Amino acid sequence: QYPVIYVSLKDIKGATWDEALAAIKDRLSRLFDGYACLVESLLPVRQREFEAIRDKTADINILRLSLKNLIIDLHERHKRPVVVLIDEYDSPVIEAWQHGYYPEMIDFMRAWLGGGLKPENGAALFRGVVTGILRVARESIFSGLNNLDVWTVITPGGFADKFGFTQPEVDQVLTDFSV
Repeated sequence: QYPVIYVSLKDIKGATWDEALAAIKDRLSRLFDGYACLVESLLPVRQREFEAIRDKTADINILRLSLKNLIIDLHERHKRPVVVLIDEYDSPVIEAWQHGYYPEMIDFMRAWLGGGLKPENGAALFRGVVTGILRVARESIFSGLNNLDVWTVITPGGFADKFGFTQPEVDQVLTDFSV
């Protein structure tokens, strides 16, 4: 029903910012390869940017706008709002913290996620779901986003019954094992 962008960031790793940036380029190249059918319908400048991402020659500014542009391109092509699923958004952030290039990674992630998930995408973005193990702090990467709902595995209600065990399940396990 909706065009979907799914990307996992778990493999964005590197001992330096340059290594991490190479991993970002690789991941985005593979992501954009999946949408190669869009190229023919894009304006020439967008075609060049799209192909630069695919062949890993895009500069950092093109990469920062890549999520936003892909959302808009899919919306224009399918005339339907886009669903964005980003798994393990925090994996590159944790890696950057451990190896000393945190400011560069946060700068990139803030621009990439913020640009893609901001309200100015209007009708182009239906929903975005971002998962990770780090608590979402509205004052950091997601500071420019509105209408955030943060759900954790320990938050009552919402999705709490979708992760881990419910109390009846725990009770049953304890009964089954005579504990």
